[in-house]
Amino acid sequence: MHPTASQAVCLMADAAVRAGWVEQEDRDYCVNQLLALMALDAPEQAVGTLPMLDAADILYQDALSRGLVQPGNDDARGRFVASLFGATTPPPQVVRDTFARLYKGS
Repeated sequence: MHPTASQAVCLMADAAVRAGWVEQEDRDYCVNQLLALMALDAPEQAVGTLPMLDAADILYQDALSRGLVQPGNDDARGRFVASLFGATTPPPQVVRDTFARLYKGS
């Protein structure tokens, strides 16, 4: 089964949680950020797992088909995929706080 874009949003958020990029309690926020980037209204839950790069490719292809990115423009593709990954990582302050907490404990 090939996931829909809405399912790929959920699968990408799940992969970010598994990778430790996003805490489980922040998964819904991550999903909402991805939905906004994709101009989608609601998530569609998916069964199974998908690597983040595969989910990003599905989302890019969907965005391309709906005119959210320009075809044949590698820079636009790179920026779009980077924005997807940006939505699956914590903001800088959280990273700094986590680093400070872990560094202090070592």
